[in-house]
Amino acid sequence: MLLLERHSFGESIDRVALLPDGRFISWTTEGPGFYIALEQGIFHDPWARQDLIIRYGTFTDGTVTWDAPQRVMELPIGFGYWGSGPILVDRDGAIHLFGMRMLIWPEDIERPGRDELRCDVYHVVSRDGGASWDGPQRIDYGHPYTGALRQAAQIDSGRILLPLEYYDWDQTEGMYCCKTCYSDDGGRTWHNDSTDLHVASGGRHSHSGANEPTVAQLGDGRIYKIIRTPARFQYESYSDDGRIWSEPRRSRFKAPNSPGYLLRLSDGRLLFTWNNTQGPPLGGERKEVHCSRHVVNVAVSHDDGRTWHGYREYARQALPELLNDQVSYPRMLELPDGRVLMMFNHITDAWMHVVTDYVVLDPDRLDETEDRDDFEHGLDGWSTNGTAGASVVDADGGRVLQLRHTGELPLGVERNFPIGARGTVSFEARRDEGSAGIDMVLDETFWRPDDRRPDAAVELALGAQALPASAWTPVAIRWDVAAGTATATVGGLERPVSIRDGRLGLSYLTLHGRATAAEGGATDVRQLRMQVQNG
Repeated sequence: MLLLERHSFGESIDRVALLPDGRFISWTTEGPGFYIALEQGIFHDPWARQDLIIRYGTFTDGTVTWDAPQRVMELPIGFGYWGSGPILVDRDGAIHLFGMRMLIWPEDIERPGRDELRCDVYHVVSRDGGASWDGPQRIDYGHPYTGALRQAAQIDSGRILLPLEYYDWDQTEGMYCCKTCYSDDGGRTWHNDSTDLHVASGGRHSHSGANEPTVAQLGDGRIYKIIRTPARFQYESYSDDGRIWSEPRRSRFKAPNSPGYLLRLSDGRLLFTWNNTQGPPLGGERKEVHCSRHVVNVAVSHDDGRTWHGYREYARQALPELLNDQVSYPRMLELPDGRVLMMFNHITDAWMHVVTDYVVLDPDRLDETEDRDDFEHGLDGWSTNGTAGASVVDADGGRVLQLRHTGELPLGVERNFPIGARGTVSFEARRDEGSAGIDMVLDETFWRPDDRRPDAAVELALGAQALPASAWTPVAIRWDVAAGTATATVGGLERPVSIRDGRLGLSYLTLHGRATAAEGGATDVRQLRMQVQNG
């Protein structure tokens, strides 16, 4: 994991953009979040007032400081709920705000009738640097309901794109489709005649099909779209103009049912951030739908998405004891100095508590091919979700990772490293006489360490036979996913180990305890090294 300092915007800051004068701008609507508004009855109160709130901020020494909020518009009163969404500052300096007005909500979101869901999309714009605001203007996207707006973007032609999802009652496998609304006159008028994209996946549950698209323009002028699906992969589509799109196909990015975000940097590099995870919790009608949102990762491409590097984890659960606590809905903003503001939601209590956290990333770090841990920072960078028995202690003149099953929770720890089609992970291990040893697992994606993944790419047992008691034993695994080969070297003895296909590289190491009950000794690990190669 990239050990980056984590900050929080709190609950009142969500979407952020950069103004021409270097200040940040953010917006929201006054009042609680949507689910709290439902619970408190605000949604059904025709006299409940919501104002549009603007805040300006400055970036200094790695943190953002926000000015006092400004109420710039009283939104029309009536039944429903005004929610905020993407913000775009176009090349002319106009500030575009896109939000959703939830008007009808069903008793059962899994089986809504045709007249039980409605959500309008609205647009507010300032063409004088925030001195005055016009709107809200309804954007007709051709359907009654959308559940999310992730992003707005402007392409080289000046066209403004608003990718979105919509619910399609006529689908039988995957209830959401996605499309792109667009404007050629700076947001004054909007069109919805773009290609409808569908991915048959996930049955009929409320987040099935093609959801929450994100877009970026490539160096050759094409527009690249990545689409959330419950099919264990993000899907992708391409367009020459933002209106006509190719049939969605499976991308290289494995993912749970969770969205990502694309950003093209000013130097042409392409970034994608997403939950590079698989595994529990599982949800929906199809119990194979993976909903893990425990870590957030980012990858970089130098060639318009043909190859990708990094896959670096930059945030994870802040409260690992809350197994369904999540970090998700990432978004990115390039800063004037070339670094990137990586923002994401930290969500607890089933969406009843949502805050925006952020880190500042130097994108050059995504090209690193080496990582190491001598445990000087303790367990920082390791995930311990739902586990017990891992600690860092002083031993033999240094710091070591000590793994001992306590008899309570499973024993397991997990760490990210740069993705590699080829590479080596090495360390030294020492097993006490009373320890059953550890199992080593390598894979492309995160899988919660309290749960044994059933389809690991590479597995190596390090029990009593492999690790003599009370002695430091060197351990290494070399792999080449294209060749389908892996070799383990333990105590100088080399042997082949199997490697499952379907991986483009490896980027996660998990160490599991082999014992199933409390053990009288521990297994220690030191001098962890990872080196990878791609291409």
